Amino acid sequence: AMRWASWPAKLPPITLESRRLCNRSVPNDAEGMQNEDMCDFALQSCPPKRAGGESARATVEAIRASFEVSSFTDGMEVEKNVFNDLLYHSLQGRAYRHIFFAERSSSSGKRKSTNPLAKGKGTIGVIGAGTMGRGIAISFLKAGYGPVILLDVNAKGLEAGVKYIQQTLQIDAKKGRFSPSKLQTALACLKSSTDLSALANCDLVVEAVFENLGVKRDIFSKLDSIVKKEDALLLSNTSTLDVDAISSSLSPKRRQFCAGMHFFSPAHIMKLVEVVRGKDTSADTLETIRAVTKLIRKIPIVVGNCDGFVGNRMMHPYTTESTLTLVGHGGGEAGLTISDVDGAIGPKYFGMALGPFQVSDV
Repeated sequence: AMRWASWPAKLPPITLESRRLCNRSVPNDAEGMQNEDMCDFALQSCPPKRAGGESARATVEAIRASFEVSSFTDGMEVEKNVFNDLLYHSLQGRAYRHIFFAERSSSSGKRKSTNPLAKGKGTIGVIGAGTMGRGIAISFLKAGYGPVILLDVNAKGLEAGVKYIQQTLQIDAKKGRFSPSKLQTALACLKSSTDLSALANCDLVVEAVFENLGVKRDIFSKLDSIVKKEDALLLSNTSTLDVDAISSSLSPKRRQFCAGMHFFSPAHIMKLVEVVRGKDTSADTLETIRAVTKLIRKIPIVVGNCDGFVGNRMMHPYTTESTLTLVGHGGGEAGLTISDVDGAIGPKYFGMALGPFQVSDV
């Protein structure tokens, strides 16, 4: 670093002045394209302003000033004004900054887990070969965990789930997201069974069956006697049910290792995971789940045990209002349709990626 810094000091002043960016002009046809055309082309790939594109479009405008205004000083003034406008007046800018710090604070725990699971090692069990179970299994396989045992009492459903997982991993490999060697390892690590006893040696089990408290309690009661490791994590993918009611079906010594691990659909794509803290969930369990969630490249949010947790709790009000809108104003030739409501709340107007009824379909 010292040699690099001292090198320009030995150059003649004329040479230094010619190398300063403020003294150089921007070529008009860089990369074989006119600067104006290049900026217009870049804007085409930027999202619309109303859809989070304010900062991206402002960046292009700052670059445009480098060849449109008469001097370097004037160009810097344009950039400063663009920056200050985003900093002080943009609601999108505030939102992005909030998200940035919220994600950092949510994924940084006060202590580090010493559990091997936090280092990407361990046997994983996923109960339920439906949409959620498949996505959860894919997430663990892509992170290098193994074996990953997919379990479902329905043999046909299990077969369909295994086939979907294999195809998804193969497609990812074709797109370059997976090396051939990692693909083969992941496929070899995928196991399946219709017998709950296949999960006996698991270090972590995620239950992802349909939302029925009785069914979930029955599964956890059986896991209590089947899973051999007393400190194995027994987690539920429930989206709304009481985690304490589920963990109460376990023996008291196991309840500290029980929590919610709620993925969002499709589980192998969506980044958010709600880590639901039950009344008996230990701090070490939470930190291990948080570490595992980050290893499978998702964002862990520790939440309390309440109806709907955070994600669904936020969705309830506008989903309810959407339904009431249809009840009050839907039907008939001039009435609103489901598509009208989805369109109003979707990306074109309000800004949600999907409308409430589209989300329900997913």
